[in-house]
Amino acid sequence: MFVDTLGLDGGIAVFQNVGLPTAGVSLAGKLQHSDDNATWVDIPGATFTPVTMTAVAQVIQIDKTNVVKRYVAYAATVSGTSYPVAVTLIGSKKSEA
Repeated sequence: MFVDTLGLDGGIAVFQNVGLPTAGVSLAGKLQHSDDNATWVDIPGATFTPVTMTAVAQVIQIDKTNVVKRYVAYAATVSGTSYPVAVTLIGSKKSEA
């Protein structure tokens, strides 16, 4: 999953909402960015706290003007079978002034 942030301005909030997993499963989510939607690198400091055997909501706030390249993606490493997760990105649209 990735988002084109070209039309956004200022801060971006990314929410990771994790449901209850099956036994023995863990999830480690992070944010990456790219200039060309092909080569991805981790955004410094944009790593969610790893989750094991619990349901939890977490948020990372990033400043698009200083840190983030055009495309932002969520990446996760799952140990075990599967982990229910929803990811939401919220940002402010650039003004057309």
